[in-house]
Amino acid sequence: VLLVGCRQPGGERPEIEQVRPPLREFSVLLEGMPETLSARLWQAPTSFPLQFSTYVPADMTVSVSEVGASLELIAAFGGVRSERARVEISVLSESARPEEVVEDLAWTFGGLEAPARHAWAEREYVFVGNYLGWLALAEHEGRWFYILVRYPPEYADGMAPRVALVLEQWRWRDGEPLGLRDEEE
Repeated sequence: VLLVGCRQPGGERPEIEQVRPPLREFSVLLEGMPETLSARLWQAPTSFPLQFSTYVPADMTVSVSEVGASLELIAAFGGVRSERARVEISVLSESARPEEVVEDLAWTFGGLEAPARHAWAEREYVFVGNYLGWLALAEHEGRWFYILVRYPPEYADGMAPRVALVLEQWRWRDGEPLGLRDEEE
């Protein structure tokens, strides 16, 4: 069952995010050097088909599609927004054929099927060449979604640790991390 827009009396969201601080600092390796990265708590709007929150580095922007089934995190390193370095999270329609969707995306971007690197992924592809990154297909509470990460090679040392932070800090509405599959619960 997918609960969207669920509210407690008084309009409060019944989610674990209420105890997560709005801002945090994380220690990460950027370009091989340990650095402190500031991040803000981002919570999916109630209209988004998957309810989760995560910390997003301060030098990345988040936008949700008007249709409400996809969102993008775009690099804005040094205050300069780069559409070429992005993370797209899209929830598939219930009528979509998940494996066909990701196969088509992988083909479009030159992805090669690879063994799953992420425990939560059902299928993964990697990109090499003009763009680096990966594409993963996953399912949560009966809804299929994909995460598409793409960036030019010159962004690799900065983008990969930021994406890792977003995924490591991802928490579903019930507080479970992204990496916990339904059958493991």
